[in-house]
Amino acid sequence: MAEGLENSPVEPLRHQNQAAVHERSNIARSGRLAPEGQTRLFMNVGAEMGVSEADVVETILGETGLPRQTIGAVDVRERHLFVKVASEHAHGIVAKLNRAQIKGRKTKVKVA
Repeated sequence: MAEGLENSPVEPLRHQNQAAVHERSNIARSGRLAPEGQTRLFMNVGAEMGVSEADVVETILGETGLPRQTIGAVDVRERHLFVKVASEHAHGIVAKLNRAQIKGRKTKVKVA
């Protein structure tokens, strides 16, 4: 070892890749499952990008023309979000939103 470093406390190197850290939701696991008649969708935008629940709802309604009742709970996280939608409209919503933008960000949407 280098001179004078024998007794100095040295912390082990930490992993630089923080991407492996997963966000935990405060919603109980049973609350994450979509109720009967609803499908849970994943979107690649989140709070870090300035996206709010209202932005998601507005975009879905604006792109699809569907009534507000087709959209259920929206769970916005740091870098992504989940939204529950009526199952009968899920694939149409995915198709429309994959061509849309929210807060200037191109969205990628898939069934969760």
